[in-house]
Amino acid sequence: MPKILAKVSARFGKTGPRRFSLVLILSFLVINVLWVKLDQRAPIIGDDPRWLQGTYELYQPLKEGNLQAFYETWQSLYVKNSNSFPRTPLFALLSVPTFLVFSVSEDNAIITNLIILAASSFILILLVEQFFPGKRSRWLLPLSVLLFNLLHGVFGFGRLYMSEILQTFFVLLLTLLMIRYRKERVVKNYAKLGVLWSLAILLRFIMPIYLLLPTAVFVIEQLRLKQKFTYYLKALAIFAILFLPLTLTWYGQN
Repeated sequence: MPKILAKVSARFGKTGPRRFSLVLILSFLVINVLWVKLDQRAPIIGDDPRWLQGTYELYQPLKEGNLQAFYETWQSLYVKNSNSFPRTPLFALLSVPTFLVFSVSEDNAIITNLIILAASSFILILLVEQFFPGKRSRWLLPLSVLLFNLLHGVFGFGRLYMSEILQTFFVLLLTLLMIRYRKERVVKNYAKLGVLWSLAILLRFIMPIYLLLPTAVFVIEQLRLKQKFTYYLKALAIFAILFLPLTLTWYGQN
């Protein structure tokens, strides 16, 4: 299998593995979108309608231009008038722009989720290149895309309106950035991490569990730089300034 992938990817030129992997990602996206558009099954049941209902509740006040009603809906989403355990609201926000630009549609929401799956696949190849630079990643890039998109869990959740795909996106993206930034002495990196960590927590409050290992690596490597105390204090302050206000838009009340 690796030899076959290496030969095929080599035909795409000097940057063969990356190009071949991008072609695979695009192919999976097109096939998935066609599957959604041609599928004539019964309406989705289970968690999906609850997510879609939340998306519509956020969409409606924005369509009317009522930002105050939108914020009030955001604060109480999946908490008010709910008999089940509260859910964090970010996933419901995912397809709101799609609804505003195109229309309110179950298919449009699922296709938006599939675009996030394609974006996750791209981040995955960047992560593979990070861990296996140069020729070592030649066949690993397309192989990782294939395995990721054909994995049963991803294959299933990609065809539903479920938050696992967006969760995977944040896990991969934050892992990639923390690995890249671990030995850098750049305070502004903490601003990016602050925003992304806030979004991840707004998606699912147990996200730190999935990011424990890369976070530990990042913190240890940053401490090994042995910078002045003011550097770490400034970095944490910038992280908190970006992380806390956004996070508290929902957690502050709930």
